Amino acid sequence: MMNKIYFYVGILLFTANSFAQSNKLTSSPYSIFGLGDINNSSLGKINTLGKSAIAMPTSDFINLTNPASIGSIGANKFLFSVGVKGQIETLEQNDLKENRTLGNFSGIALAFPISKNSGLNISLLPYTNVGYSFNNLKFEQEGSAEPYTVDVDGSGGLNNFQINYGISITKKLRLGLGTSIYFGKIDNREFSLIEDKSLTVDTEENYAGVQFKTGFQYDINETFSIGSTLSFPTKLSGEQNKYVTVSGEETIETTGDVDSYKLPFEFGVGVYKKLGKQFSVNLDYKKSFWKESNQDISFGQFINQDFVGFGLEFIPKANGIRYKDRIEYRIGFNYDSGNLLIENEKIEDYSFNIGLGIPLNKRTPSKLNIGYSLGRKGSLNSGLILENYHMFNLSLDLGSLWFQKSKIK
Repeated sequence: MMNKIYFYVGILLFTANSFAQSNKLTSSPYSIFGLGDINNSSLGKINTLGKSAIAMPTSDFINLTNPASIGSIGANKFLFSVGVKGQIETLEQNDLKENRTLGNFSGIALAFPISKNSGLNISLLPYTNVGYSFNNLKFEQEGSAEPYTVDVDGSGGLNNFQINYGISITKKLRLGLGTSIYFGKIDNREFSLIEDKSLTVDTEENYAGVQFKTGFQYDINETFSIGSTLSFPTKLSGEQNKYVTVSGEETIETTGDVDSYKLPFEFGVGVYKKLGKQFSVNLDYKKSFWKESNQDISFGQFINQDFVGFGLEFIPKANGIRYKDRIEYRIGFNYDSGNLLIENEKIEDYSFNIGLGIPLNKRTPSKLNIGYSLGRKGSLNSGLILENYHMFNLSLDLGSLWFQKSKIK
């Protein structure tokens, strides 16, 4: 078992470099603010349950929403999950429309027991994504009737290498502690054309930091559970490399520190309820106190962020003999108020989700999870941009029996 754990941890560490060099995971113009779009997506079934799972135990899948959930993994279990996602979106502003398509690796995670009543999960997911592009912006030029033009492009983002520990204190109560190690690079290029001269400014900003999270889950009875999480505020330190080139001449390079980026305090609460033997529901609420971080951004401001997620799952017969009885059907909805206020408009995000969990083996919890989300982000008011998107998620979740040696009796 330990050799396999070392093998999958190695995959996680190798993937960290792949994330740092990966293609864009977003094309949102709003990723120009702060450190980019915050990734609320997870792995496996959670994406199709309205991204709600704070109170869900995790005996047969990896739940990264609450570190306490890993306390219910049980002995002799080993879980592994890897995912990809794709997105088709239409950007609208006034009478203009633009279609964009992108896709990439979305995350990897593993979970295993530490003792008979505790467990550990390790994961690597994007934390923020940057992928903005603004072309042919015109600005007035002092002393001239002719404006000058600017093209601005950004890419990169931060990764979240997360380690969660959970323990079952009693049969009903689970506690957990999580550590997120953030790291990554954001690239920005500004190309200005002023009459017959050009100015190119390339900046590379590297950020790193650690954040701690805690949580609990409590089973009121066999069908009803509650849970909560707390993420504590922290600062990400940054360093900037800047390269300035005028009309193709020699590049001037400068290096220095940038202001630390503050991550706010966040709390979340959730409930999980089984409705008979076939249905279960999740309901989560989270609040992030970005306004209290007291940090400024250009052309807008940070505001406190609210998130609500709801999910419903239907399994005809979880241990049924017929294959079709074990297929899992899911539906969800989530609302994200966003953490930005631009031109007195919130950058809200609404998403409707559906998905399937396709069993790969009757004796194990291994599944192929397929998900689709229809969403809308932003606004057409005050000259802002509206994003209409279709997101597709695919994850492979492997259970412990895949890694056990068969016994000859």
